Parts: sequence; C-alpha cells; structure tokens
Amino acid sequence: MSDYKEFLGVLSILFALIAYMLYLRDIFIYHTKPHAFSWLIWALLAGIAFAAQYAENAGAGSWVTFTDVFLCTLIFIIALRIGEKSYVFLDWISLLAGLFSLTLWWLTKTPTMSVILRLMKR
Repeated sequence: MSDYKEFLGVLSILFALIAYMLYLRDIFIYHTKPHAFSWLIWALLAGIAFAAQYAENAGAGSWVTFTDVFLCTLIFIIALRIGEKSYVFLDWISLLAGLFSLTLWWLTKTPTMSVILRLMKR
C-alpha cells in the first residue's frame, strides 16, 4: 500500500520541480522579478505546513511540502539580490499573520492546532 504513496510523493516532487524550474528560468532571463517579501512569507507558511505534516507522520505526503519550503527559501534568497524589494502595508500584515501562526504553535505545542486556529481566525 505504501508503494503507491511513495510513487505519488516522488511524482508530486517532480511536478513541483518542473514548475519551479520554469519560474527560476524566467527569473534568470529577466522575464520575472520575484518579490522577496512574498517569497519569505510563502516559505514561512510552507514551513509551518510541513512541520504540521511531519508532526502527524504524513510520510510521502509531506515530501512535496518540504520541496516547497526549500524552493521558496531559495527564490527568497535570489529575490534579495535581483528581485523586487518594495514593500507595502499588506506585506507586513501577511508576515505578521505568519508569525502569529508560529505563536499559536508555541502556545498550543502542536503545529496542527496552530494551523486549525489560524484557519478559524479568518
């Protein structure tokens, strides 16, 4: 039974890598200018999601989320050098919401509960 889960886990990573490689290609040929702040927030939120999956023993289902964390962080680092660096008020609100999720995680001692509480807050 787990063979098909591992197959789907690897397949999802391949699809993610293809999508990100196309995006990275566009960055390096100057068709796309990534927004550093956005990629930082996405890396943070993906990191919280991965931690929740890992804590609940998601196994192969979490592999693509880890890939997402890694690649969002990579694009954030690239964006610091060649990306868009202007930030608006909504960027700060989004970052604070992500940090608030980390606070909920710390208070509840479980990443899954922090994700649920964050979704209920909406």
